[in-house]
Amino acid sequence: MLHATFKATNGKLVALTIAAVAFLNNIALAQATTPTNEAPPSVVSNAIYPSLEQLMRPFPNPAWNQFPRSEHDVIQLAPGLYTFRFGLQATRNIFMVTPHGVIVTDPMNARAAAALRAEIRKITPLPVRYVVYSHSHWDHISGGQIFKDEGAKFIAQRNCVANLTANKSNDVVMPDILYDRRYTLRLGGRTLELYHFEPDASNCSTYMRPDGGDLMFVVDTVIPGRMPLGSMADTYPSGIVRTLQTLENMPIKAIIPGHGGPIADRSAMTERRLYMEGLMRATREQLANPTPPLDLYKSIRVPEFSYLRGYEQDIDRNAERMVNYFYIGW
Repeated sequence: MLHATFKATNGKLVALTIAAVAFLNNIALAQATTPTNEAPPSVVSNAIYPSLEQLMRPFPNPAWNQFPRSEHDVIQLAPGLYTFRFGLQATRNIFMVTPHGVIVTDPMNARAAAALRAEIRKITPLPVRYVVYSHSHWDHISGGQIFKDEGAKFIAQRNCVANLTANKSNDVVMPDILYDRRYTLRLGGRTLELYHFEPDASNCSTYMRPDGGDLMFVVDTVIPGRMPLGSMADTYPSGIVRTLQTLENMPIKAIIPGHGGPIADRSAMTERRLYMEGLMRATREQLANPTPPLDLYKSIRVPEFSYLRGYEQDIDRNAERMVNYFYIGW
């Protein structure tokens, strides 16, 4: 039996059993702190996460939409690998603890970064050596000055610099290290592989693979069990489909999403790709009408994905974005 240890903000450890779900490659899951015949629910910040067994089921999976509404929590996914969630939008990052320091991703905002730093201190006295940005959107990468002040180097895909220069924020630390297509960050015997494929959910997206294993940290391109947010601002729809196809062909068994629960089965990528393809197909069909109405987007629906969280709220805005994409080329 394999176990994952969930670390709550109150410092208590609880364990969940997964029957032979070996979703990490070359990383032994953390040892349980309770007997293997007792698998208590994961109580994190007075809220309940589904079991890892539930989260690893393929789509459609309602467990992907169950996560705490408390301010933040930390979950240990494997030895030295953690995921930190902050805020009502369940914005999430990962961090890695090594013998030579800590690798942090997306600090989110100043308040989240302070909470993250406090949680790291509970685990190790070692400083944060690197901060890696998943892309250039402020809701994910603000607040990193607390780590810069202790000497951390910031890493991003090269295209992020132009974005952050054209639209500046005093709360965003500019990156020190840039890469183009692929970069392997090494620290204390561990690695974090960084991938950029093409413009997709952003023109500078970075996908992160801890220790060359079976997990991938995926931000905004996929939100398991949920619709794309609102008008899909700053997105490249065809690029999203191609990136997801690339990821689906990689030996990835699970993703850590940038919003939502701590982990999801790899089929979450397929779910998002099929939704995007269905939305694009429905849009092209409606645009084929010789005299499409001004409110054409209201006729575009993808009923097979109406179960997604936020469908009624976001389908019109998703459709309007796709009309613009195919009608004016952006």
